[in-house]
Amino acid sequence: MPEAGLKQTPKAQLIRLRKERGLCYRCGKRPPEGGVQICEQCSVKWRQRRLLHKDRYNSAHRAKRLQLKQEAFNVYGGSHCACCGESHQEFLTLDHIEGGGAAHRRELRRVRGSAFYERLKKEGFPRGYQVLCHNCNLAKNDSWICPHRQVQRTELE
Repeated sequence: MPEAGLKQTPKAQLIRLRKERGLCYRCGKRPPEGGVQICEQCSVKWRQRRLLHKDRYNSAHRAKRLQLKQEAFNVYGGSHCACCGESHQEFLTLDHIEGGGAAHRRELRRVRGSAFYERLKKEGFPRGYQVLCHNCNLAKNDSWICPHRQVQRTELE
C-alpha cells in the first residue's frame, strides 16, 4: 500500500493489482508457482537480461547502497568515527550506543548491510546509533570503552 499522500504511478498500480490477484507482476498472465511473484518464463528472461547488462546493474545497485549508507552516516554524526575520527567509509559502521547489538541482530534475523540501513530509514532513523570505525566498535565490545577514550581519560588525569 502506498504511504498516505503519495500517488502511485500507473505502472506501480498495475504491479500492485497483479500481485493482489496472484499473477506474475511482469507479464500478468501466468500465475507464479511456489509463492514467487514472477513466473518462470519472466524469471528466465530477467536473468538473461541481467547477465547481458551485468556491469550496469551492479554499478547502479552499488551506487544506491553507498548513497543509503552515506545518508545513514550523515544522520548519525557524519562520515567519521565518533571516537578516533577515521573517515574512510570502508572502515566505518553503525554502533548501538548502549550496546545490545547482538540481541538486535538476532531479533532482525536476516536484516543486514544495506537492508539494515533501509530499515533505519523507513523507521525515521531512530536514536541510539553512532558511527564508529570497525576497530573502535570491536574494542568497545570487549571493554565497553574504546582504547582511544581510555588514553584521553589518562591524559586528563
